[in-house]
Amino acid sequence: AQGRLASGHSLAEAAATLVGEGAGALGLGCGTHPDTLSALLPQILSAGVPVAVLAGIARPDRPSPYTGAPAWQPRAFADAISPLVAQGASIVGGCCHVTPRHIRALAGVLGAAIPADPSRSATQPMG
Repeated sequence: AQGRLASGHSLAEAAATLVGEGAGALGLGCGTHPDTLSALLPQILSAGVPVAVLAGIARPDRPSPYTGAPAWQPRAFADAISPLVAQGASIVGGCCHVTPRHIRALAGVLGAAIPADPSRSATQPMG
């Protein structure tokens, strides 16, 4: 069921256990589709640590997970992910089938500056 691990535990239970064991941050990642994140995020945020959201746009229930369908073009991806920052996500990005174009669109929507050279890390000065 959505929001439950294969063990049957809720995400909130898993998050609390991980934080109890010393995790300083948690994340939702690969396999988490943008259209399900807003429902899952509060369960992870309940643990009280920073949360990263790295959504993929592949769909495991479809034989060809990403065909460039308009629903997940870069701007649509950015529009789906950006509200998660207001919801409490500390880090947002992408994984499966998310391209640099998607991340640039997300950065644009969020008003964030990203380096023109993708080999530069976020910790390096942009100057």
